[in-house]
Amino acid sequence: MLLLDLIMRNQQYNIQCEQYGVLTRFASDSVLCLTVVYYPQKILWFHIFHLLLYDNINVIVMKYEDRIQHAVENFMHGYGCAQSVVGAFADLYGFTDIQAKQIAAGFGGGVGRLRMMCGAVSGMVILAGMDCGQTDGADHAGKTECYKVVQSLLAKFMERNGSVICAELLGLKGPIDKTPEASERNSEYYKVRPCAAKVESAARIFAEYLDGKG
Repeated sequence: MLLLDLIMRNQQYNIQCEQYGVLTRFASDSVLCLTVVYYPQKILWFHIFHLLLYDNINVIVMKYEDRIQHAVENFMHGYGCAQSVVGAFADLYGFTDIQAKQIAAGFGGGVGRLRMMCGAVSGMVILAGMDCGQTDGADHAGKTECYKVVQSLLAKFMERNGSVICAELLGLKGPIDKTPEASERNSEYYKVRPCAAKVESAARIFAEYLDGKG
């Protein structure tokens, strides 16, 4: 059961059907379910399968979970929010890790530390362009489709986080320090900033988008 415990999140549920000797454990916010069929003194087989969840439960294929965690790790290693998100997915579009982080570097701190659009959100926008951006200036339909994807991604981030604006997500009040001096990364910074959670949220939303494409 160790594998299941590692991948499950939020409240767990246990259902046991003694008549058939089947123990099924699943989570309300997980796409994996582990079913173990027990016979006397012996486990005959087990199978991991995707569990289809409804009622507005976020569904995500676990193949993207490593990328989501990689985005968070990027941030915890000092990279900006946009760099962290883009760096976790850009290889899917032929970009190296260095290229990805260079492309996204200026979007940190709410775009150049101006506390405008959250860097993690900007990262999603960059990735959307990589994924579905039109390359023909006359492609009106392609441009419209890309905008549609971007609006959907931002709407989901807004729904889950309350804003896409860096200053609002940080809870900044009054005059905002907009000097270009990057904040020092230390234990206190990571303790009080919500940024790692926003990076995780943005990466998860983009993973859900990719999953939805099939």
